[in-house]
Amino acid sequence: MKSILHLITYWILILLVITGCATMEPAKTLDTQTGKADIIIPHASKAEIADKITNTMLSSDFQLEMRDPDVNVLSFVKRPREQWLARYTYNIVNHPPEGVRVITSISLIHYPGRRDQVVTDLSRGSKEAESAYALLTRIRDNYSRQEPAKEPAKKGLGMTMKDYTITAVVQGGVAEKAGLQKGDVIVKIDGEPITGDEMKDAVRINGRPGATVKLLIRRDDQELVVHLAR
Repeated sequence: MKSILHLITYWILILLVITGCATMEPAKTLDTQTGKADIIIPHASKAEIADKITNTMLSSDFQLEMRDPDVNVLSFVKRPREQWLARYTYNIVNHPPEGVRVITSISLIHYPGRRDQVVTDLSRGSKEAESAYALLTRIRDNYSRQEPAKEPAKKGLGMTMKDYTITAVVQGGVAEKAGLQKGDVIVKIDGEPITGDEMKDAVRINGRPGATVKLLIRRDDQELVVHLAR
């Protein structure tokens, strides 16, 4: 009985510590495509969004765990006690023509690094998710009030997708020039089957600027190979 009460007490303490991030903004209801803190931010680059997220998380006593060179993924951790670790991961991808899309994954790890560690996903329906959504909403609203900035010549691949189906192709963009069409279904990326995690595969497709990604697509009853120069 004491061990159960001890565990419950720890849960309460850790949630109070982690939700220090919630003081950034009042909680808002998550009504998004993924159910996570998932927002499209207009008139901004991935690097700008990453910098704003980083500044806010560091000011909330999180540590930067990882930032990949192409700013597709940001990861932050907070370890208020030896037994607990909170991890916030922000996936950032270009989402033309609207802007930049950010999807947040949040996990709480009990006994991190041990064989008996327990990972709890807090990405949906939690105060932590609401606080992350509030942060992204604030960033989005700030950019929405700005005039569109002049973009570099490179504007991503010029397409959007949902459930691996291309839902829009930007006129004159890379995707259109490569021959992609609305309704095409992506089957493989660089010869590897899609994973089922659309966010992760979107990062694979966007990839390193200047490189080429090979997509196997299904169009009607045909399978076609398309090369996209990023």
